[in-house]
Amino acid sequence: MGAVQKATIYKDIEGKSRQKKLMNARHVFVYLSRELLHKAYISIGQELGNRDHTTISSSYERACQLIKNDVNFKMAVEKVQEMLEKK
Repeated sequence: MGAVQKATIYKDIEGKSRQKKLMNARHVFVYLSRELLHKAYISIGQELGNRDHTTISSSYERACQLIKNDVNFKMAVEKVQEMLEKK
C-alpha cells in the first residue's frame, strides 16, 4: 500500500495541478534536487513532466523564499531532507 501511495504522490507532483499542497511539494522536490543532488534545472524539469528550466528556476527561487519566510514550509523541507539522508 505504501508504494502505491508514494507512486500516486509522485504522479501528482509530476502532474499539472496548481493546488497549493502539490505546488509546495514540487517546490520541495526542486529545492532538494538542487541542494542535495546538485541537479541542473533542465534535468529536474525533465523529471517533473518535461517542465521548462525557467519554470524549475522559478520554483527553486520560490522555495528559497518560502524557507526564509514560512516556518512551516522550512520545517517540512527539513523533515523530508532528514528522511532522505537516513536512507
